[in-house]
Amino acid sequence: VIQLPYNLSMMEALSAQNQALPEGATGSLLGAAERLGIAVCASASLMQGRLTRDLPAILAATLTGMESDAQRALQFVRSTPGVDVALTGMSSVQHVAHNLATAHHPPVPFDTLMRLFQPAKPKS
Repeated sequence: VIQLPYNLSMMEALSAQNQALPEGATGSLLGAAERLGIAVCASASLMQGRLTRDLPAILAATLTGMESDAQRALQFVRSTPGVDVALTGMSSVQHVAHNLATAHHPPVPFDTLMRLFQPAKPKS
């Protein structure tokens, strides 16, 4: 098991291709962990509360069914292949209930997550 920060603002565990893999290949930390059977706990899923509001509109359009930016940020982390646990601190019973409601939705398919990183299409 490893624990590392991973969230909408810190995506290097998915994006950085800096891990040596067999046969001389390189890949992401999440990909390498998955390949090696290492469980990943993502910490800072909400980045100490900074990812609970004012997120770009594309997140609401892509991560549908969520009630808030907090839920969308958690859904992003928990839907990332290779992440087994999305950790976050909560300061009230209401936050716990609100964040747990995210689990009522299945993780988002990887190709849906990748839509967040496509260049915006020009308006015609």
